[in-house]
Amino acid sequence: ISALRIALVPVWALGAEAANRAGEHGESVVAGRWYAVAVLVAIGLSDVVDGHIARRYGLQSRLGATLDAVADKLAQVVAFTYLAVREGPAFGAVPLWFLVLLIGRDAVLLIGCGLRRWRRGSVHVVHHLHGKLASLLLFALAIVCTAGFGGRLTQAAFWIAAVVVSVSTVLYVRDGVRQFLGGAAAA
Repeated sequence: ISALRIALVPVWALGAEAANRAGEHGESVVAGRWYAVAVLVAIGLSDVVDGHIARRYGLQSRLGATLDAVADKLAQVVAFTYLAVREGPAFGAVPLWFLVLLIGRDAVLLIGCGLRRWRRGSVHVVHHLHGKLASLLLFALAIVCTAGFGGRLTQAAFWIAAVVVSVSTVLYVRDGVRQFLGGAAAA
């Protein structure tokens, strides 16, 4: 299911671009916008279904967890990058500072995992509630922006998501430092 989510990311990008191109040619962006929203919802629902099936039937695996994380990060980075750098009539704008925050977070976590693997040979990833909350907020915000909503409420949502993402990143870095130094990750 995670592989399907990964495959849906370029489908979202193509739909988003089609909506923007329609708007640039004076055509309605509504169909393309809602197509892109539907693809994002499919990505999100398949994530929930995938996790439920894996837990319910004991099908968790290291490969599955890795694909799940890749699918989440890929969807987030592609959606927010597109919405931040591709100006067009179809979507709500994503502030560039928010994109920099997300890419910075992923770079810090990737470097930390690489250092841990180099030093200890493996990385023990524990998914915490704060990480799940950050992912949920990012997913909801991507849907809101894809749906074309903007305004003060959406801007406030960026700041709330930024705080949650930042706190979550600091807590994951704390766990990584503990692992790097030889201790166990926080449960």
